[in-house]
Amino acid sequence: MLPWPHWVPVARRALAAYRADGLTVLAGALAFGAFGSLFPLLLFLVAISSLVLPAAAAEAWVMTVLRQVAPGGLDTQFIADVLRD
Repeated sequence: MLPWPHWVPVARRALAAYRADGLTVLAGALAFGAFGSLFPLLLFLVAISSLVLPAAAAEAWVMTVLRQVAPGGLDTQFIADVLRD
């Protein structure tokens, strides 16, 4: 383990490399791409699960999973209406 005085230069070099590589832009692009792929993923899950389950049961299953993983305050009723239409 590095002694405490050696951590300061390591942290400075790491921060300089972080800025030089433009990792904030890459992190933003990754977050945007992940968020943009959620709705098509929901549609895919409903389509695949409706092959095995009745459409209403497939929609209920997807909405149950969404309520478990979604952050609090998400309007899941809006998503359910969009999936139904």
